[in-house]
Formats: sequence, structure tokens, C-alpha cells
Amino acid sequence: MPGIVIAALIVVAALWFFRQLGRKPPQEARGFSTKIFGAALMLVSAFLALRGAMVFAMPLFLAGAGLFGLGKYLPQAANIMGQRPSPTPPEPSTKMNAKEALSVLGLTQAASRDEIIAAHKRLQRTNHPDVGGSDYLAGKINQARDVLLKR
Repeated sequence: MPGIVIAALIVVAALWFFRQLGRKPPQEARGFSTKIFGAALMLVSAFLALRGAMVFAMPLFLAGAGLFGLGKYLPQAANIMGQRPSPTPPEPSTKMNAKEALSVLGLTQAASRDEIIAAHKRLQRTNHPDVGGSDYLAGKINQARDVLLKR
């Protein structure tokens, strides 16, 4: 009898999930399904922990927490999901000369103020940390702009 109840609950949950999934736009559906899958992994890990299988429960819980969005609170979950936090890059500490700044921005000696600003914006669009670039490169690009605009 308990098996029939569990099977019925699984069927009802699956129907609810697919109904909710069909009502959402693709981007929201992806996030929703990731969170549901993460919650399901955490529930399975709780069941395994109650059964005494902590060896299997802990990695499942960490993976589920990472999918559910709790990875920022559990650094181990980010490591399991392959989202290793990037180390803090060193700040550009050396003084940059005008020749190096022109090289970083891909400009010539006769570049105008508008060309410097345009090159800076173009490079930051692809190298800014918010779009997947590195802090170090963004710092170098900013430093190059500052050196060239203050000359």
C-alpha cells in the first residue's frame, strides 16, 4: 500500500511540474527546472541520510544545493558543480606608459579622445567580469584608458 501512495505522489508531482514548465518562457523554464531538480536531489539525499547512507547523501545534497541556488552559501557545492570560484587576480600595480596603453587598446599614436573612449568601451564589452571576462584584463583596459586620457 505505501508503494502505491508514493507512486501516486510521484505521478502528481510530475504532472504539476510539466504543467508549470509549459506555462513559462524558455529562459524561465530552464531556471525553474534546475531549481526543481536541485530540490529533488536534496530530498533524495535526505532520504539516503535517514537510511544511513551518508557517503551518498552528502554529495547529492551539495549538488542539489548548487542547482537550487544555494551554492553561494556552500562553497563545496560550487566545487562539485564545476563552478570553482576564480582566485582574486592581482591589481595592475605597475605604471603603464603610453606605448603600452596604446597597445592594450589597439590604437595608434594619433588616436583622438573619442577613439580612445570607443576602444575602451568595445574592449570592456567583451572583457568585463560581469560578462565573463577577467578582473585583471578589465583593470588593464581601464588603466590604459586613464593613462591615455591624462596625457
